[in-house]
Amino acid sequence: MKLKQRMVVLCAVLLLLGLAKIFLLDGGEGSAASRRDLRAFRKMEAGLSLSRGARLTHTLQSPWEIASQWVGPREVYPEETPELAAVLTALSTARIERADVGYKGTQLKALLVLDGGQKVVFKPKDYVVEGEPYAGYDRHNAEVAAFHLDRWEYDESYCDAVKKMPPYDAGPRLLDVIDTAIFDYLIGNADRHHYESFQDDGGASMLILLDNAKSFGNAALDERSILAPLYQCCMIRVSTWNRLNLLRNSVLSSAMRQALAFDPIHPVLADSHLAALDRRLSGIIATVKQCLEASGPDNTLIEDRMNLPHP
Repeated sequence: MKLKQRMVVLCAVLLLLGLAKIFLLDGGEGSAASRRDLRAFRKMEAGLSLSRGARLTHTLQSPWEIASQWVGPREVYPEETPELAAVLTALSTARIERADVGYKGTQLKALLVLDGGQKVVFKPKDYVVEGEPYAGYDRHNAEVAAFHLDRWEYDESYCDAVKKMPPYDAGPRLLDVIDTAIFDYLIGNADRHHYESFQDDGGASMLILLDNAKSFGNAALDERSILAPLYQCCMIRVSTWNRLNLLRNSVLSSAMRQALAFDPIHPVLADSHLAALDRRLSGIIATVKQCLEASGPDNTLIEDRMNLPHP
């Protein structure tokens, strides 16, 4: 066989080996899932920059009506929301019709009714603490930063018992709790003592990440106990794992800086908090890799993709 023919055969063999590795490790579907996540990530990146002062020009609906149509059992707003900038502008500029003392919780807050009847919660500006993550007053900038970031126990046997109890024994609820723990660890929120969902439907509806005001306190402190659901259950959504990997190498802090640039209270977060996001992300990825080594990919990476119903 001539040298040229040998080289062609060798290249073909290497290509087949590469394809076999992809399908054996990812099960074929996993590879397609990664490509879907990459496409979704690129769309997210493209939508990070929101224009200041944006207005709704293509509809007679109010910003509040537009936002209410986004909400579904598994999301508060869809991946693509071209009206988001206009809705956020309305939130920051709409005339206040009425004000009252806020309800629930232990922190000072006001309940405002904006022009058009939309109710909102107002949290006053306060100081940044340098103590425990749950210390001090609620922080107004934490709520803002947590919103943009979403745009995406010591008993080690505890999770085994939880997985036998409804609604954690079936459906997405346990994976939702783990996603929430990852989110809270990134923002340094150790104050989520309970969660709320849209409706009592056996765990099918999403968790609502309300009240993030105790986050972004001490940028130098990484409270690992927040990650307990992740390292005790040692499982994570494939889509979440893919997204976390796409945010490595300072992509997360860069994306947050870009997303916050338009905000009326810019810069929202100090550079130390942006650096903390990247550092904590590395800790999350290291934790998942430990789970992969201990339990294997089949038990750690869970495929859970649900079709999201829209009204």
